[in-house]
Amino acid sequence: LTEIKNAPAARIKGIETDITWRPVDGLTLGASGAYTDAKLTKNYCGNLGPNGESTSNCPDAIDPDPPQAAAGTQLPVTPKFKANGTARYDFPMGALDAHVQGSVAYQGATWADLRTDERAITGKQKAFATADFTAGVAKDNWSFEILVKNAFDALGDTFRYSECATSVCGVQTYITPVVPRTIGVKFGQKF
Repeated sequence: LTEIKNAPAARIKGIETDITWRPVDGLTLGASGAYTDAKLTKNYCGNLGPNGESTSNCPDAIDPDPPQAAAGTQLPVTPKFKANGTARYDFPMGALDAHVQGSVAYQGATWADLRTDERAITGKQKAFATADFTAGVAKDNWSFEILVKNAFDALGDTFRYSECATSVCGVQTYITPVVPRTIGVKFGQKF
């Protein structure tokens, strides 16, 4: 059972940028980054007022419980920092078109839930960085590539959640991890 409720008010401030640069023939450098400050500006009480509106005055006569998330709480699934960078070099190798590429991606820590009690159960998703490398050749309508994804086998969570309320399921957290180190080959054929 999924239940979705709106919090009464939030503020999201941030900046993001990206750049692509070709300093020499065949070499392409790219980078992007984002800073996001996403917070509640009013309490999230969890209950609705008499007309179905979100309330932010808790505890009060309508909602005697304290806020489920106080004003100033960081919004869930929104890391403060995210960045990535890629370097690719394309060059001829005899009659073949060849390339080598490396990239790194970083994601800052984040919470999976807005509610303070749920955060205590699921915990915080820690910051992590992954690195990928590829090398390949192509000619006419075919291509061949060797790849290493998450080359340093970084540990990270892309998502955390609880199936249901602790009163029903107990304290059980499910984690969707970053794909572990993967080494492979890729062959492509255009028709």
